[in-house]
Amino acid sequence: MGQESRYPSGRLVMLVLFLNELSSAEGNLNHVEARDIALDLIRLLRNIRKERKQIALNSAEPIKYSRIDSSLTFQELLGGDEYRDEWRFLRGFLNRSPIDIEIQAITLDSQHEKEYLWKGVPAIALGWADSLDTAIISFTSSDYWKQPTIPVCLNEIDNLAEIIESENLVRNFALTDNVTHHIEWLKDQDSDIYPSADEFWAKREEYFPNLRLLDRTREDILRLYSSRTAYHQMYIKLKKLDDDTMSWKLNEDAEHIQYSGKTTPEAETRKRLCNLTDVDGNLYCFHIHQRFTGNIAGRIHFRVSYEEKKVVVAYIGEKLTIPIMQ
Repeated sequence: MGQESRYPSGRLVMLVLFLNELSSAEGNLNHVEARDIALDLIRLLRNIRKERKQIALNSAEPIKYSRIDSSLTFQELLGGDEYRDEWRFLRGFLNRSPIDIEIQAITLDSQHEKEYLWKGVPAIALGWADSLDTAIISFTSSDYWKQPTIPVCLNEIDNLAEIIESENLVRNFALTDNVTHHIEWLKDQDSDIYPSADEFWAKREEYFPNLRLLDRTREDILRLYSSRTAYHQMYIKLKKLDDDTMSWKLNEDAEHIQYSGKTTPEAETRKRLCNLTDVDGNLYCFHIHQRFTGNIAGRIHFRVSYEEKKVVVAYIGEKLTIPIMQ
């Protein structure tokens, strides 16, 4: 079990998950089938809590009113003293409903330029989970929703008002097997106390020997430090990126880095936001990026320096809306 991570103030780092509204069964189930699905969800949440104590489940409405099918809710299915322990667990479980106001306020600016669809249907939970690089919780209403990842279609409007379509995979929890599949990710959200921003910068070459951070990123790091959770998630991502780069260096046959985290290029129309001059005096496009969360839509922009056998990081912060400043 991972050791719980605390802020310097003593507050625990919270992992936010989203209840997948699309996974409710279509039509009407019989009472026994619907009750089993409700109990499956509770067992799943218990299993996740064994690995990650501090989690919050965001949902469109409180869990007790969430529908298993078109009509039956948790409250209707789990009645009586027989389910007293289940309700005690749910009451002690942090459920935020409707979608956490703090999250909405932080990400609203980036969300209004996006549309998330699953098979042509708006996908609320999938969209929030993808934007914040977290995960969804699904009902076991069909085999489809038992997969460890679920695809979602993202339509974004770029700066030229053109629609860019892409398909992203979102982490999904429905079965105990999914917890096992995502165990490393869960434990990565629950790590030791992180260095201060000043220590981070002073020892950056010691902490991340396979990365080179441009001087401008010092201000990015100092800015993130005040947000704590985002700072922690950024540190985890950089550590993974450093590990991936080390594996690439050690594998002489590897032509490219095999990234363990989601890594994507910017669209052609957005690459102009990512041009910077490196220490060698040449202009490079740092459009390759990874995401991090912590209640912001965080991005780490970098390029691979094949000459140095290192990853060069140029920007760490919220999703770019203006060019990276030198």
